[in-house]
Amino acid sequence: MLGVEKKTALKLQDTRTVRKIALLDTHVCCAFAGLNADARILIDRARVEAQSHRLTVEDPVTVEYITKYIAGVQQRYTQSGGVRPFGISTLIMGFDPADEVPRLYMTEPSGIYSAWYVLLSLDDLLPVCGLNWVDWLGKRMQLGGVQRL
Repeated sequence: MLGVEKKTALKLQDTRTVRKIALLDTHVCCAFAGLNADARILIDRARVEAQSHRLTVEDPVTVEYITKYIAGVQQRYTQSGGVRPFGISTLIMGFDPADEVPRLYMTEPSGIYSAWYVLLSLDDLLPVCGLNWVDWLGKRMQLGGVQRL
């Protein structure tokens, strides 16, 4: 589960256009914190790279590959003269095509990226999310189908 905080929109801003989570490929998504305009540029470039990788190699991208690409773009903008660095940090999450292990990476505006482990059980998650999560879970799936860690 990947979640972001929804900020209040300005009076002239359309709330439907503010998206903090984007799908890069069918198995990789990205959440960001920072400037929306910078994120749109970076997400569009990552989507094009994922599509060209799929056409060239005939395999979907791995989560680490697309993370390295995004971090490389951020790092090039940090060191190039005449352009300002990207003002966003990203969380990139997905499943590699070869295995079913979830992957989570974080990139910083300087181009540094790191892998993260997520260790959270359902018992830890329910008190954080509260009753709304339990209601949503009950409507979407049976509790017997949830895998406890």
